[in-house]
Amino acid sequence: MLPSRATLLLTPPPAAFGQSLLLSAACPAVAMQPATPSANFQLAVPHLLASITPSLAALHATRVRLLYPSDPLFSGTHCAQCGTPLIANDSQTRSVRKKRRKSSGGDAVGIRALRRSCRTCGHEEDVLLGVNRAPAFPMPRDRARREPSTNKPPRASSVASHSPAEMSSSKPESARPRASEPIVSSSTPGSSRPSSVTPTRSMSIPSSAPSPRPPTHAVPIAQDQTKTKARQKKRSGLQSMLARNRERQEQEKKREGCQGAGLSAFLQGL
Repeated sequence: MLPSRATLLLTPPPAAFGQSLLLSAACPAVAMQPATPSANFQLAVPHLLASITPSLAALHATRVRLLYPSDPLFSGTHCAQCGTPLIANDSQTRSVRKKRRKSSGGDAVGIRALRRSCRTCGHEEDVLLGVNRAPAFPMPRDRARREPSTNKPPRASSVASHSPAEMSSSKPESARPRASEPIVSSSTPGSSRPSSVTPTRSMSIPSSAPSPRPPTHAVPIAQDQTKTKARQKKRSGLQSMLARNRERQEQEKKREGCQGAGLSAFLQGL
């Protein structure tokens, strides 16, 4: 007679049998498991019942996680709420970015986590990933914010390096009029006041004035001349053709008149 399911669950297997089952599970955290036979039996029960009754195996997996919270045997393979195997119920595991928090230095640190969602009960569990690695790779927008702050002090120092004496000495040189620049004369030669104003006007002319360009209206004139010549040639050709047509018409009229006169004379003679 076969033993019932209750007797199978209540009678603990020997220690050697439990150890062989744990080795067959191929879990990397075998060394961290408790060494007592009862603990080995409790850890092996979910794997034994997984193919027979998945719901009962999930119940025993949840019980093991409550009894041994420091044991990572079922932490990554079973749901933390219902105990269902995550691989069996087509669960989802994706990388998400959680809300950013500021560190002690004031810089914002991005937090990434692995989110495991169970299809059976809908529970989601986040496992943090590499919090200390985020500052080593700053985001591009953080770099753009830091670059202007580093470039501003050199500009201020370069402006401060010039003394007021150098700036005052450089201004009169730029204000002096050059010999090549024309000096505008006043409209009233008799008055002395406008003559004193004219040098200031000449000094206000910038030294970097654009050089005068050659007149560009010469090219359109040449194009107009070529167009007029072509038109004259066309007109002369048309006139000669019209004259030839007129001559031909006159000759044809004369021939018709001669033929008509000959016929009338012949008829009269008959």
